[in-house]
Amino acid sequence: MRQPDENKIDLKEQLQRTVLLDVGDVELVSKLFTETIKEHGFNVHNARTIDNTVSIEAIYGPRFTSFIVSVIPFIGRHLPFGKRLGLRASIIQDNTIKVQINISPYMELFDTSEVLVLSQTVDEKLTDEYFAAKKIHDITVQLYESLNLPIPDKFLKFNQRLHLSDTFLSTLIYPLDGYKAKKEIHIPPSKGPRWSWPAFIIPELWFMWHEIWGVSLLVVALEFAALRLVEVFKGYFLLFYPVLFFSIRIVVAIFANRIYFYRYGHWIKY
Repeated sequence: MRQPDENKIDLKEQLQRTVLLDVGDVELVSKLFTETIKEHGFNVHNARTIDNTVSIEAIYGPRFTSFIVSVIPFIGRHLPFGKRLGLRASIIQDNTIKVQINISPYMELFDTSEVLVLSQTVDEKLTDEYFAAKKIHDITVQLYESLNLPIPDKFLKFNQRLHLSDTFLSTLIYPLDGYKAKKEIHIPPSKGPRWSWPAFIIPELWFMWHEIWGVSLLVVALEFAALRLVEVFKGYFLLFYPVLFFSIRIVVAIFANRIYFYRYGHWIKY
């Protein structure tokens, strides 16, 4: 569950984390952090120290293995051995040690994060983000344990349900934004208006106009799927197409204002 005062969430924080360690030895933290990420399948390919900061870059998963597994039909891209993750971390020495960790799905071709549609399907994005978020959680917990430090309450448990709901919202509202982009979700303080006539009449264009691309694409996909069912089954199924068509619009119109608030942080004015 979210805290009551959490009225805004930045979804990119799922794959980023800043850890403050009450330790004075940056070399020890760097050594233990490197050992930890290696235990979790990352291979360090760049590590350097500048002034009081240690920077580490690593890749999860052998290139050849991940490619072979990823081409297995239907399930390959969703298996752990079919995943590739990029990790960037900075270990900064100050009064305490600050560890900044960033993990995101990795695209080999351009040595950067995956990009939905161009290099990633929607279902792959969901499992990639879950896998990356679970990795960053496990690495954090093990780092605290290896330093014999108490684990903060916020890092104790990986909230799968909350992560999946946030990832679903991210896909609906920011489907084309990269992993570095700021993706904020605003939590409505009240129920707000319950119906949107424009979203009922032309949901495809209404959501597109307000730059909520994922919902617009979802509506189009559902309508296309319903049309395909009509073409395949024909006959009596023709009677059900108007029911499906209007059912999609009714559901979208009920949730449209709330989705708009998620995106912009205020209720729309008609």
